[in-house]
Amino acid sequence: MSTTAASRPASWYLVWSIALAPMLLLAIGWGHELSPTRSFARSYSLPIVAVELAIAIVAFAETRRLPRVPRLPGALLLFLVAVAFFSAARAPDPATSLFMTLLWVNHLLFGLGIYQFARHGLLSAQEILRAMPIAFVLFGGALIAYYALHSEHSHNWYHDTPSFNNIRWLGYYCAAIFGLCAGGWLESRRVGLIIAIFALAFALWTGSRGSLAAVIGGYIVAMLFVPAAARATPRFLGAVLLSILLALVASQIWPLDQGSAERLFNDQADSGRMEVWRQTASLIGQRPWLGWGEAQFGTLLHSDLGQPHNVVLQILLAWGAVGFGLVLVLVAIFADRLRRKANRQNAPLTFATCNIAAFSLIDGSLFHVQSVSIIVLCVALLAADEPDASVTEPRPE
Repeated sequence: MSTTAASRPASWYLVWSIALAPMLLLAIGWGHELSPTRSFARSYSLPIVAVELAIAIVAFAETRRLPRVPRLPGALLLFLVAVAFFSAARAPDPATSLFMTLLWVNHLLFGLGIYQFARHGLLSAQEILRAMPIAFVLFGGALIAYYALHSEHSHNWYHDTPSFNNIRWLGYYCAAIFGLCAGGWLESRRVGLIIAIFALAFALWTGSRGSLAAVIGGYIVAMLFVPAAARATPRFLGAVLLSILLALVASQIWPLDQGSAERLFNDQADSGRMEVWRQTASLIGQRPWLGWGEAQFGTLLHSDLGQPHNVVLQILLAWGAVGFGLVLVLVAIFADRLRRKANRQNAPLTFATCNIAAFSLIDGSLFHVQSVSIIVLCVALLAADEPDASVTEPRPE
């Protein structure tokens, strides 16, 4: 990983704007009664969207040039954007589809902005890896304080947690932070290990079984890119087991509505996923090539669910076989680069990426704004990473 430090005082502002953005979600969702505007902002994580857009604008203004993306990935991304908007225009609910497609493009611009900052030495991945876990601790502390202050009130914790419409969406954030704290078990860094355990225990406390599957599946995949991580497997497994124990204890002290950590053992159902996947496959067969447009799952199935809880089906439904093929090639290009560049230094970014990707096979971690934003951040930093700092492009005068 390039050791070029961010050379401007504004670097700290960029880093902490990204790291603390989830705190804005707490702010807009704080309290029992939300106005329609605040409810809408919470549902779509608009504070994070705003931070993404601001960083993209500042990146292009600061560097005064477009990012030099390799030719093939750049062409594939442009083609994918065209497919996304074409599918959105043909969607049963084109207004929603176009809105969600614009959010997706905002993620893309954010990623390009991060890539631009990192390539110009204006943003350090190591600063991000230090700030994100600290910001999560602040977020977790504030959320626990919210629960304590409202513990005597009649409150549906499952749906009315301040930051998310569904408390288990917290699991996406926790799984990502667990990966970003990989230094804790790779390098025996005590603080990182403690934060990782806290993050996973927090997720399991809410009843998020997917978080456990995500960190285990993500670890297995990430070891293909960072073989040295295999030696840290005992510490990783110890962290997972301790997280489960802490979550079980927390659930006894402070049980949440509609499930808590006991759900890991007492609820063996698939939550209806098999039927959802079967229905999604049937819809894909009706428009196999260019799909139905982004975020049309609920409209097509007359369901409160926004996505099919599987990223492969999600992409096929939205963008068809053409869009899925483009995504598959982009993933293959990135995976090949990661295979050649991955090392212990950038391993936390690799683990966080793999955790969110693994989560997306059983849930909506690549549908909801916050977790998509985190994986875009990690991918952009990994794509910009060069072992030789001399290749970093200088800032124009």
